[in-house]
Amino acid sequence: MCLVLHAINMKGLFFLCVVLFISCTFKPSGTEGTDSLSKNRTESVKNDSVKDNMLETYINSLDIRMELEDSIFSMYPDTLHMNIINNSDYKLLTGSRYSMKYFESGIWKSISQLENTIWADVEIPVGPQSSRGSDAILFIRNLKPGRYRIEKEFSIVIPTIKRSPNNIRITLSDEFILN
Repeated sequence: MCLVLHAINMKGLFFLCVVLFISCTFKPSGTEGTDSLSKNRTESVKNDSVKDNMLETYINSLDIRMELEDSIFSMYPDTLHMNIINNSDYKLLTGSRYSMKYFESGIWKSISQLENTIWADVEIPVGPQSSRGSDAILFIRNLKPGRYRIEKEFSIVIPTIKRSPNNIRITLSDEFILN
């Protein structure tokens, strides 16, 4: 009988040790797991932020620009003639859409009349290491004299390893003065 009690006590002691071990190492849902996920998400956001900054720095280092042929107008022009210069190794795509802003009181203000414009769905490519002329027909009349900026959105087509294009959107701009 003494031997049986000793065996039961050993089994009980073993069971007690297992229970204590599990309770000491197991954290209920929502405690340590959440901290770990939170740390992983924070690290992921930091890594994404670093990658975004590196990509932005790289894109800004490319010699891609838009230049107006004329930048000072004494009369209201019907069309703005611009050159799109692409000295990068990537193809650019754009359309006919553009936006304009007016400089007033130290800030650029959007000219809202262009927001309701219906734009032709045209794809205008600009090859790598090339330039292309383009015109922006000014639909707005009676602009007051001042400093203006025309902005145009482009996609930089960067091929990926999987042979599917990876488009990165950029906005190019140039300024003009209307006297």
